[in-house]
Amino acid sequence: MPELPKPDESALSRLYLARESLQEASQDLNDPRAIGRMRAVLALDHATELTLFTLAPLVGVRVTKDSRFPAVLGGFMERSKELLAHESPVRALHDLRNQVQHYGTVPSPEAVSTATAAAASFFRDALGKVTGLTPEDVGPIILVADEAARSELLEMRGAIDRGELGEACIGIANVFDKVVNSVLATYESLEEEEPNEQLVQRLLREIGGAARDAWHPNVLPDRSDVGRWLPGFASKLSQRQFQLRGLFR
Repeated sequence: MPELPKPDESALSRLYLARESLQEASQDLNDPRAIGRMRAVLALDHATELTLFTLAPLVGVRVTKDSRFPAVLGGFMERSKELLAHESPVRALHDLRNQVQHYGTVPSPEAVSTATAAAASFFRDALGKVTGLTPEDVGPIILVADEAARSELLEMRGAIDRGELGEACIGIANVFDKVVNSVLATYESLEEEEPNEQLVQRLLREIGGAARDAWHPNVLPDRSDVGRWLPGFASKLSQRQFQLRGLFR
């Protein structure tokens, strides 16, 4: 059996963004206003097109800045016959997106439900066929640059899945401690100043503040909520200045 292509860090980042767009669409579906259904369709199409343009080069389809959706989809399907059943639903989703984007068409709840199923199944099946990954594999952990930290966090995710929450909390705390020390080392190298207790306190206040700002008020967390919270936390943290602009990036 031929070895599946391995997406690089940039491709993994785009696939993660596609997954987040799918989750964003699911949140828009809870909006009772027509604009919620319109936003959901745009997010679904964005997720699908981003997935397609990321995976197509891995199967030999040339993608440039001038590439168009129909041609890339056709080339991808020619090289991925097992996914042909997705071609018509994906094209229908893209056509619906054009109606929403360019003509202000308000999609019906039934149309959005069909589009949601098409986008989610294409993402899952195309990702698995081309890379062997699952949607759960394409999460925030996979984007952690430090290989040792990433490996430890993946182990802790496995512990969570097994219900070993105590072990997972300890492991995650250990990784967090290492990351904090790494940030302090970066600060010291840039500022030529020895980190002190006040510096650490300010650092932890910034991290805690970003975590608080990202959390939706009056919501009790569960495992799925944490997955939705992480991108917001990363965004809030990157906006914190902490004396050195861009330190948290």
